[in-house]
Amino acid sequence: MRIIDLSRRRMAAGRPAPYAGGWRTAGRRRRLAVIGPVILLIAVVATVLAAPSAVDQPGWGRAAALRADPVIQTVREAAAEPEVGAASAVLMGADSRRILWERDGAARRAPASTTKIMTALVVAGLAQPDQEVTASRRAAATPGSSIWLGEGETLDVGDLLYGLLLTSGNDAAVALAEHVAGSVEGFAVLMNAKAREIGAEETNFRNPHGLDEPGHYTTARDLALITAAALEDPLLAKVVATKKVEIAWPGHNAERVLRNKNRLLWEYDGADGVKTGFTDSAGKCLVASATRNGLQLVAVVMGSPGIWADSRALLDFGFATFSPKVVVRRGEIFRTARVAGGDRERLALAASADLVVPVRRGEEGGVEVVQEGGLQLRAPIKAGSLCGRVRALVDGEEVGSVILLAADDVRAQTVYRSFWGKLWSLFRMMVRNITAAAHRR
Repeated sequence: MRIIDLSRRRMAAGRPAPYAGGWRTAGRRRRLAVIGPVILLIAVVATVLAAPSAVDQPGWGRAAALRADPVIQTVREAAAEPEVGAASAVLMGADSRRILWERDGAARRAPASTTKIMTALVVAGLAQPDQEVTASRRAAATPGSSIWLGEGETLDVGDLLYGLLLTSGNDAAVALAEHVAGSVEGFAVLMNAKAREIGAEETNFRNPHGLDEPGHYTTARDLALITAAALEDPLLAKVVATKKVEIAWPGHNAERVLRNKNRLLWEYDGADGVKTGFTDSAGKCLVASATRNGLQLVAVVMGSPGIWADSRALLDFGFATFSPKVVVRRGEIFRTARVAGGDRERLALAASADLVVPVRRGEEGGVEVVQEGGLQLRAPIKAGSLCGRVRALVDGEEVGSVILLAADDVRAQTVYRSFWGKLWSLFRMMVRNITAAAHRR
């Protein structure tokens, strides 16, 4: 670094140095010109500091103070419990099925049109999207919300699923039910069987559309389970995330325009489903899903005075409080297992689905992973065979699990292969013993 002497430069140029002769007066003036504004600034700052702060003055409350400090607001909101007015509510991790928050989640309630989530799940498992469906008189005459099906009108299953889940068509629900099971009553049997299969034990469906009927009920917990299962189907996940679509309208000059009734798809960051519902008995209901940073949450509110605010509160709480802990991804090799009597000694075991566990922020290391089965297998084994399960535990409580599948085929050994295999194993053991003895010397 160079140090420059300005006094020598001025003298070399024939000008007096600072503070010499006439320069002394000029320097004093310059100092006063600088010091004056500085003194004035100090006085203003002292006056401001002496005055009461803005948050202490009338008209300012806690909310205003938080607005003034967005960092404090974020921390406090993350720690707060969600303010929810619904009679029953549940927040669940979609992949793990872990319940993150609930209010009266096990109470049986009328589900209104959220019933159609189960309708779609059953249809997707038993029918192909391109199959044609002809609407019956009963379907066309179904009361309530509609996609304006006419008797004898033909649409494919895929289009009817959009009509079912976007605009909540009761006529589409009956048409699909009759196509799959032959009748509404027969389809209800399939719905209840599927409910038991996925663990929704406190559910009983009497129809595919959700219009009030004695004995037609579910719980917020069960509805969250049903929704998590539906979101695993790629077609259904795509449908419930669609904002608007046009489908065929035979006999008309224009297409049917179907607009999703779920406002959160437009208004909430990461929203990707699912279904609204309302009847006099059920009140207002909403099943909402959203995904952020690899964590998908399902929020269920039933009998709510404000379905949009309640759902936002639940989802906000979930994303602020929990983070995703990836245990294993679908198709990923979790570990290898020993195989007895096969043409290979070890077999890779792959996860059948993603296992992503929501854990409280800062507690990601508290997840315990336990494998059940698959530690010792016997040939023959076909690729895709069930070979155990991975369970994720937090504080000893299971918060998610996934099935392990055989990644390859393992053929049983022939007598010839078995003999030479055992001989080879014996030879390797002898070599290891000799080597170990040599090292000990």
